[in-house]
Amino acid sequence: MTKLGRSICWLILAFSVTNPIWAGEKMTLTLRDGVQLVGDFTAPQNESAPVLVCLHGLGSHRVEWDPLVSAAHQRGWGVFSYDARGHGESVKTAQGGTISYQTPSYGQDPGFWRDMIGDLGEILFYLEKQRGVPAKRLIPVGASLGANVSLVTAVDHPKTPCLVLLSPGLEYVRIRTESSVSSFKKPILFVVSLGDSYAYQSVVKLSELTTRQTSWIRTGKGHGTQMFDGALEEKILDWIAKQTGWKSSQFR
Repeated sequence: MTKLGRSICWLILAFSVTNPIWAGEKMTLTLRDGVQLVGDFTAPQNESAPVLVCLHGLGSHRVEWDPLVSAAHQRGWGVFSYDARGHGESVKTAQGGTISYQTPSYGQDPGFWRDMIGDLGEILFYLEKQRGVPAKRLIPVGASLGANVSLVTAVDHPKTPCLVLLSPGLEYVRIRTESSVSSFKKPILFVVSLGDSYAYQSVVKLSELTTRQTSWIRTGKGHGTQMFDGALEEKILDWIAKQTGWKSSQFR
């Protein structure tokens, strides 16, 4: 192979890694307090398709959702995945400052973590009012801390059709879930591994507290999106399709 040929191959490889076929629109949303949240929005291919709103766990970032985003794209669904405040690229403010969960003045402040609940609420409002996605098609999907935030937020959004919670806890950074799971009146899918003792016991307790029918997917190991294995992603989407009435075979 010629030197030019090798260079072209490297360029193609670099493009395929940094620009997957499902790459959406990179967005920056300025929140009520000036924090600038960065996320990726992939519009649904059909106006009636579900749109997932994905929030990662503590110390992580939105890239952890790539396997689920890819699977959803294959079905023609929409996805908005974002970096939580103080995580990933969401570390700047409109006033020119920076924030990080690793900075004690933020990470040790309970209000910093509680603000994530309002952040998700603003995102749901934005997608409905500015992007035209009906609230009944917006499905919060959270992992670990993101699961707790999604559950607590959804209580104040009664049109939310269902929730997907990967490895939720009774409490992560003082965001508790017992009262919220009792108040949320729509279907919940719990995804948890047998080897994740705290999350597993939390799901047992949360299931006892809710009067709504809940579903479980149990895996062998892993926490949050670490449980993804190629098959789990499809099971999650099949469950969502059943709850929303969307035909899982569409666009596949």
